[in-house]
Amino acid sequence: MFRTLATSSIALAALAAPALSEITPAEVWEQLIAENAATGMTVTEGNREEAGDTLTITDAVFANESDTSALTITLPKVVMNQTGDGAVRWSIDGDITGEITDTTLDDQPVVIPFTLSVPGNETVSSGSVDDLTHEYKADSAVFSAQLPSGEDNAVVIPLTMAMDGLTGTQRSTQQGADGARETAFDGKLGALKIDISGDLPETAESGAGTFSGGYAMNGLDVTGKMVMASGSYDMNTQMEEALKNGAQFQFDLTYADSAGTFEFAGTDLEGTASTGNGTFSSGPGTLRFSMSDEGLNYAGSMEGSENEVTVSTLPFPIRYVLSSGSFDFAMPVMQSDTPAPFRVMTAIKGLTINDELWGLFDPTSQLPRDPADLNIDLTGEMTLPESLFAAAETPPASAPMAGSSAMPAEDADSDADAAASDAMPADDGTETGMPDMPQPPEVLKITINDVSLKAVGADAKVSGELAAPEGGSITVAPVGQIDGEFLGVNALLDKLGAMGLVPQDQMMAARMMLTMFLRPAEDDPNKLTTRLEFKEDGSVFANGQQVK
Repeated sequence: MFRTLATSSIALAALAAPALSEITPAEVWEQLIAENAATGMTVTEGNREEAGDTLTITDAVFANESDTSALTITLPKVVMNQTGDGAVRWSIDGDITGEITDTTLDDQPVVIPFTLSVPGNETVSSGSVDDLTHEYKADSAVFSAQLPSGEDNAVVIPLTMAMDGLTGTQRSTQQGADGARETAFDGKLGALKIDISGDLPETAESGAGTFSGGYAMNGLDVTGKMVMASGSYDMNTQMEEALKNGAQFQFDLTYADSAGTFEFAGTDLEGTASTGNGTFSSGPGTLRFSMSDEGLNYAGSMEGSENEVTVSTLPFPIRYVLSSGSFDFAMPVMQSDTPAPFRVMTAIKGLTINDELWGLFDPTSQLPRDPADLNIDLTGEMTLPESLFAAAETPPASAPMAGSSAMPAEDADSDADAAASDAMPADDGTETGMPDMPQPPEVLKITINDVSLKAVGADAKVSGELAAPEGGSITVAPVGQIDGEFLGVNALLDKLGAMGLVPQDQMMAARMMLTMFLRPAEDDPNKLTTRLEFKEDGSVFANGQQVK
């Protein structure tokens, strides 16, 4: 489902802010077809009319179909005019319509109809086939979809996404003689607004109800590029092949601020009413995604986040504030026995919660309520036994492979029972007709650059490095060293004991564990340190003392 939606988004963006052009209208249209064909889309025309310097295409259908999903996009009317100065001006008249068809894990079909309205859209394309520049604008763009939900998809949830003040440029250039092409884009949006509302169907855990929500981002700037390898690749089923042949994707987004709301109302299974609402907002933020045969990277950040949630089951709202937050995740995507780098980073700065929430576990204000910080920074190396796209690109075991020969007639009867047996559920509970999940990555080395936490008057900081032993696994018997520093731990334990949150018998066990693994620092008696050493023979030492 998510792969189909992603493919749909790419196709709609290309049509709403076209990535093609040429010196004549006919060449512009043919280039549009060629660039969509490179991503596995087919194009059929309802009617084509050429009159002088004008080309009109009506009822053009862009389609992509696989064994489990399908996408169709219909352009009611495309009008292209030669400007007389070597450029082509063109627009899409009427609403773009389409349909996404997918299959759930239990083989139930899901159909999502949608409409894209782009009033006032205009694109001016200039240059040559090998180097095309496009300037586009639209008063607005409104995407509307009907999302099926509930048992048998009986409930339909309307979704609307509106974009205001769309402008941008796009340049598409030929990369060598093999047909590869690079498209770079830079667009701006005054605002992006998302609204969703609908009925909540009754489930085994809750009763029926209603909900609504909205989200808005202002001052958006989007930049990026897409490199398509020579040939044609279905992005649903041939992503690995496309990446191997040079496909690349990069997307960068910045925004000035964002805000959202949600509200729900319903009943539980006993009929008791339940309601809730919430608000959330943030200052400036960023989002980045890139992928090539070297790996993928997904990262983001935001500043000044404020959030509040109110539910009828609590006598007070839940409020929390972040000064800033960020994440950065990177890993390889292609199968390889050669170690490749990965990265996992996340940071939360200045987290505070409201006093009413504190009062649930600290009514007498014993604990410091200073803003909390969390930082996790891990890097390392891993190998992938299979690419991340192996499951999507492997045909079901029950389906014949392309190019396979037909069954000899004399073997048909003898193999009929075997074929029927293969179609039965496997002993492990899976069906042979379902594609296997890719094998998980194997981590060879983890470097703990920094794992630190500052909260309730205590500080903790850990660093170090662990590696897999020769012929072994890092999860079973790692080799390496971890160092840690801790401030305020004893004072925190004293307060937790005085508050009754930690019983005395458990407090004694906790202090014994601290004595085993931590020791006072020579330069500061309030600081505790530890050094954990993991040996190749499987033994573990804490501060020089063997604990395993």
